[in-house]
Amino acid sequence: MKNLGYNKRRKNEKEEFYRKARDEVINATRQNVESNIEKAELPTQRVYIISSETMYDMVTGEGDVESQIIDEARLIRDLLEIAEGRLRRIDSPDTEPLEHSSIEERKIVAANAALGALGLKDPASSS
Repeated sequence: MKNLGYNKRRKNEKEEFYRKARDEVINATRQNVESNIEKAELPTQRVYIISSETMYDMVTGEGDVESQIIDEARLIRDLLEIAEGRLRRIDSPDTEPLEHSSIEERKIVAANAALGALGLKDPASSS
């Protein structure tokens, strides 16, 4: 924050300097990732900047995350859309009816679908 002109004697400006510094780091990170994707000749793709602590607080409803959110809400929304799309395909008339009828079991199926979309595996279902 010092390189942005922050002075400890002007404490009332601390929040504004923090916000500016945070925005600068986020923008630099996005540019760096975009540059690395381009250099690696990978296709353009969505990249999320997230904090595991903020994700935890969002999911559990703990803490005040409003000022901490970067891309966490977008990631959760995108994962839910992917899972919902996969559930629609599972429930389509062309497939067998979904065996898992309770809401909790459907949530598990949705979570596994989201993990699969990310190329991850549910650690609880090691096969």
